[in-house]
Amino acid sequence: MTIATAATVRGQGLGTVLLQRLQDTARQSGLPALTLGVHRDNQPAQRLYRNEGWTPHTTAGEYTILVKHLN
Repeated sequence: MTIATAATVRGQGLGTVLLQRLQDTARQSGLPALTLGVHRDNQPAQRLYRNEGWTPHTTAGEYTILVKHLN
C-alpha cells in the first residue's frame, strides 16, 4: 500500500490523519505491529513517521524500514 499527499496540501495535517487512521484500523484488527519503507532522502516523511512513534528497524537499499508497535 502507498499513502501520499498532493504537494498542494502538504503541511496541513492530512498525512498525519491518514497515518493515524491506518494505525487505528490495524490495531482494531488485532495486528501487533506495522512496518513501512521510506526513502532515506525523504526527510519530511521520516519526520512524520517518527513523530507518530515509528522507529528505525533496518535499511533496504535506499530505504529506511520503520516499525510501529501497536500494543
